[in-house]
Amino acid sequence: MYGWEGFKKSFTHTPRIKELVETVVSEREIFNSEKCKGSPVSLIFTNIDSFASGCDLWGRSTRTAMPDLLPEAKRSLKTLPQQNGDGKLEILTYNSLMGLSAEQLTGGFGRRVSQEQGPLQIRFRPDIGDKRCYVQIDGEFFSLHKPTHAEIKHSHTVKVLMKV
Repeated sequence: MYGWEGFKKSFTHTPRIKELVETVVSEREIFNSEKCKGSPVSLIFTNIDSFASGCDLWGRSTRTAMPDLLPEAKRSLKTLPQQNGDGKLEILTYNSLMGLSAEQLTGGFGRRVSQEQGPLQIRFRPDIGDKRCYVQIDGEFFSLHKPTHAEIKHSHTVKVLMKV
């Protein structure tokens, strides 16, 4: 089912983040879709360094998504490590579904937005109309119909064994 839906989405219009999301805020504005570099189709929040069978999205990304960062803040964001269990969420964008898919092969297509403690508020555009907004939570896909906002926060830490 996921393969078929992905195939269909490759040949139909995928709504851009600018069409769906206005801002992501915590105590300050973290992401503004109008100021974002490129025209991303994905806004990803993660707190683990393994996605889709081992892709390290945060570790492989080398660019930033927000152009109005000060040079020192850009350098800092590009070198921030991801720490499992620190309670922080890493936020990235992808400009195409193919770029996200290609992470398995080469990597480095993501753009870093921020690393935040949370909770984070996603504020959707009021003129979203009938556009579908898809989200994935722990591997399960959901379709949101006319969302206004969503809150993302780190809830639990689970200790797992990991091969070194």
